[in-house]
Amino acid sequence: MSAERHDLEINGITVPCLRGGEGQRLVVLHAEFAAGAWGRFHDLLAERFEVIVPEHPGFGRLERPDWLDGMPDLVHHYLELLDRFGPAPFHLLGESFGGWVAAELAALVPERFRSLVLIGPMGLRDQRARTPDIFVMNQSQYRQLTLLRPDGESSAAETSRQELERRARVKATLARIGWNPYLHDPRLRRWLHRARLRCLLLWGQADQFIAPETAELWLKRMPDARLRAIEQAGHFPQLEQPEETAKAVLEFLA
Repeated sequence: MSAERHDLEINGITVPCLRGGEGQRLVVLHAEFAAGAWGRFHDLLAERFEVIVPEHPGFGRLERPDWLDGMPDLVHHYLELLDRFGPAPFHLLGESFGGWVAAELAALVPERFRSLVLIGPMGLRDQRARTPDIFVMNQSQYRQLTLLRPDGESSAAETSRQELERRARVKATLARIGWNPYLHDPRLRRWLHRARLRCLLLWGQADQFIAPETAELWLKRMPDARLRAIEQAGHFPQLEQPEETAKAVLEFLA
């Protein structure tokens, strides 16, 4: 299934959005380096839902806007963007960094959403586990960290100058939001209980980036959350096991 691109003007910037499928709306907030990506996982979701994948400002083709200075700015940007998607509530899904954003939104305005799915989310810190520093990694090291089979997903585009420049922009924006504290928000732990939504946590069993044990923190603070592990997958089960991951999401949303 092919996705259509629709551009929206929000806060003085152009926000590219990919859309596909029909049915109830499912807003997908992408992982840190996945702006503009639409794959098998999205196709499977779009068989049952209208899937909308907006790009985080500063994470895609465009530079970080001057007003984006931290997670609160990004959250309020998405509040305005959601207003443009039509009547609420929506289903909300977030992947890695996008999972962090989705959790912040769910804690702030839970009434805007029907349900919440988080795939290996950033946002909470497990004191027992060390989170590797992705800001000092090159692309090969990042792939080794996040994928169970990194050699199976290689692409010539990764070494192109355009791709290297894009990844540098993404790292700069991610650092602006998540450098200190590192990839988490201490305030989210305090207020996450307000996300009174049905929530599905999905975690790759071989995740070496955000330890699967971190799921315990989410389960303790979300009153209606459940956990499902995806076998034979690292940090991005939606890439390595798209059929199983999509099946878990669709069964949960049914």
